[in-house]
Amino acid sequence: MHAQQTDFSILTSSYLGQKLPEMTPLAWFLLQRWLRRFLYRTQIRVDIFIIAGALTVFIAMITVSYQSIKAATAKPVDSLRYE
Repeated sequence: MHAQQTDFSILTSSYLGQKLPEMTPLAWFLLQRWLRRFLYRTQIRVDIFIIAGALTVFIAMITVSYQSIKAATAKPVDSLRYE
């Protein structure tokens, strides 16, 4: 049984789609606690989390796509030759 290239992308996007909303409130809380220690305080806006989440998903999708295409197009003989 061989996995399709799209299977890896779907798995990664669904995992990130589940974990990103779960971890965002925790990240906000910890960041607020950390920023309280500074003399000059600033507010954390929602757009920071949206940009960071979108950038994370983009980088993960590019990385997984590259690695899955590389693995799918590799010849099995080449990897077995060096084992």
